[in-house]
Amino acid sequence: DEHRPAARSDGSYGTPVFRAIMGVQQCIVLPLEWAALTFSSRSGNAPHLMSAVPIDTSPLRRAPLFLIAGCHGSLHWALATFYVLLPFIQHHLGITYAETGLLASMVHVVSLAANVPSGALVDVTGRRVACQLTALLAGAEGIGALGIVTSFWAVIAFVGILAAMNTLWHPAAISFLSSTYPERRGMALLIHTVNQNLGDALAPITIGACIAAMGWQ
Repeated sequence: DEHRPAARSDGSYGTPVFRAIMGVQQCIVLPLEWAALTFSSRSGNAPHLMSAVPIDTSPLRRAPLFLIAGCHGSLHWALATFYVLLPFIQHHLGITYAETGLLASMVHVVSLAANVPSGALVDVTGRRVACQLTALLAGAEGIGALGIVTSFWAVIAFVGILAAMNTLWHPAAISFLSSTYPERRGMALLIHTVNQNLGDALAPITIGACIAAMGWQ
């Protein structure tokens, strides 16, 4: 295909984006792989580990992992954004502290209620990618609507959508990663979780700075 970047002799791609992805990947993954092999060598399991779990550094092979991990981070970014916006929503709607607390509780109540059906939906349909896309699009709708709704019950509805979609994401993404990277399940789930932590950590300070500059809506 003439539109694809030409592969180099070492199998890597020459574009800055691919080089950046590979650089981040190596900084995160290789030290952890080295630590795992070092630990295994001390316990006498290194040869088995190295033969059973080959290291694949192909950019195209690992591109879905970093894409899914980044999307996971964006969902947790949206949830963290909701908590930052909560005081502004309270003031905007003129609701009580008890009602504000109910909004925060709804995230976890809906997540609890959505856990079992989310896993069943993924297993029964087998449409892991479709479930992930649904979670992303509906979750974006949920967080975006919080800036324009004027009803307390509408806020509850959209917070519930955001929480439910965040819950739906996990069984779909985890099962997809486990089947796509069977030789690196632990590493794939680690990177998936690291992006969650990045979303949770970076969203509050970033959204706080945006609110200071442009207002909360």
